[in-house]
Amino acid sequence: MSEYVERILLPYVSSRREAYENPKLPALLICDVFAAHRTVSFKSKLEDLGVHIVFVPTGCTGRFYLSIEEFTHIILYRDLKIYLRF
Repeated sequence: MSEYVERILLPYVSSRREAYENPKLPALLICDVFAAHRTVSFKSKLEDLGVHIVFVPTGCTGRFYLSIEEFTHIILYRDLKIYLRF
């Protein structure tokens, strides 16, 4: 999990904070209750980075995920709209 934080999460959060010119911009990570997500070291690392963590209860992750159409609309079209504005 440490590699995920260092290689993916931290660069992404940093880029968003730079884009919004707010180094204290809060971040939220939503995880399932996998044991590696609940370790003290993982949670304290996120806390040090200013990332809040929320756990989806066991058996509820299937209800949380978006359909592919919703995901495409929210993520891809949003980025396309931002690109076309410039």
